[in-house]
Amino acid sequence: MDGGQVTAARLNNHVNGAVITETFISGKPSAAPATADWILYWKGGLLKKTQLNNVVGLGGSGTVTSVGLSMPNSTFGAVVGSPVTGTGTLEVNFISQPSGSVLIGPVDSGGVPTWRRLEPRDRNVPAVAIPGGFIDWNLGDVFYQVLATHRAFTFTNNASGRTIRVILGQTGVWQVSWPATVKWEGGVAPVMTTGNGKYDWYEFTQYAGNVFGARIGANMT
Repeated sequence: MDGGQVTAARLNNHVNGAVITETFISGKPSAAPATADWILYWKGGLLKKTQLNNVVGLGGSGTVTSVGLSMPNSTFGAVVGSPVTGTGTLEVNFISQPSGSVLIGPVDSGGVPTWRRLEPRDRNVPAVAIPGGFIDWNLGDVFYQVLATHRAFTFTNNASGRTIRVILGQTGVWQVSWPATVKWEGGVAPVMTTGNGKYDWYEFTQYAGNVFGARIGANMT
């Protein structure tokens, strides 16, 4: 050694272009290593030197293989491009879902995420105006219409455990009908209140494959 203080700069491994002797360490600043660069290393209690290409081959050939990856649930999605050998990109392709689907977490730590339809409980939904006679349960919890004609209502997306409320306003003597599968008290659907400005309030619950209906309020003004 030259008797100077040993510092990180003086122990820099990149000594290309410096005076290379067994007793001198250059203070060459850091640079991109080349195969002809000399490095200092500690082995067996001795400080030794060697050219970099004796330690690692730069610019060599070979491949890097990634671990094969997969999604925890086949209904969730699939990993594309796994494993990577050489160069490549890992991607996750979500399996196509119906419009309005959301990804929800497991109910406990042992489960996996799943897809389901977006429901009113997932968001704050205002009362929904009923278009014609079509009531889509996925659109809200409360539906309304002011009658201007006789109306036959139909249901779609009525799922088990769901409950909706329907408020109907009257402008005359209009009557309504409901899907024939709805179960009413006594097996008979109530007759709509007549008279301008009157309201009836209905509730429907889906359970065990059936829709149960009830008129909660009648002749409301």
